[in-house]
Amino acid sequence: MAAKDKIIGRKEHVGSRKIRASIERCLAELSEGQFGERTVKELLIDLRELGRKVAGERATAPGRAVADFVEVCDFVAHGNRDRGHTARFIRDQAESLADAIARGQHEPLSEWGVVDPVGGEQVVGAMLGVAWMYLRGFDPTPSQDTVNPLLEWQHEIALCMISLLQDSFIELESKKGIASLHVVSHEGFYRLYCRLYGSKINAEAQARTGGSGQVIVEFPVIITGAPDIDGVLPPTTSEWHELPAAPPDPPIIEAYRANDGRLHVRIIETA
Repeated sequence: MAAKDKIIGRKEHVGSRKIRASIERCLAELSEGQFGERTVKELLIDLRELGRKVAGERATAPGRAVADFVEVCDFVAHGNRDRGHTARFIRDQAESLADAIARGQHEPLSEWGVVDPVGGEQVVGAMLGVAWMYLRGFDPTPSQDTVNPLLEWQHEIALCMISLLQDSFIELESKKGIASLHVVSHEGFYRLYCRLYGSKINAEAQARTGGSGQVIVEFPVIITGAPDIDGVLPPTTSEWHELPAAPPDPPIIEAYRANDGRLHVRIIETA
């Protein structure tokens, strides 16, 4: 059967044999536990188009996981985002937090009930499901057991994903500030956090302090079950920081496979 005749799911999808070979190689690396950020990035790029098609066909709960997966793919492809539901989520969060602060609420952000982060392992499951669908376009016989065992590595895959999303930027509502993504250690596990810069929140702080105060607000965007085994990032103790001057940008980390076979984290750049 010619490549142009391949069918994936209910709608026609032209399956590339070159991409199939890339996906199979990456899945083999995942299966052997010999992967790092490069392997995960290749899968995100290879599966982005089909993920978007699948997400458009599904409106159920599994479809949400695929939509979140596509958002991760889009952020990897385009680090500066001005569309998509993640960008809308971050803008809505920024507006909600600014309104709450204006009303005098200074409780921990988690008590405001506005933060609803994505589960990194659910995104990994969606990625593996889309990979299985792609390969099924060439060989309809394999079951999902082809990819299910790879869930053994879901925490490490999720860590690679959030590491790839560092320094992605989202423009806030009416171009009033930006949000950037960075990795933090929270209660012993890695998360992807969003930090707001130049927002309405910060403008209010500067007005109260005569132009010198800085308010930094952060909230989780993706949470993972990947344990912090290296301790190179300072633990996150608060999501609200009121400071006399602007703080340095968060450090950039890299997830890498060490000689002990485990996925470790190291800082590769600081402000």
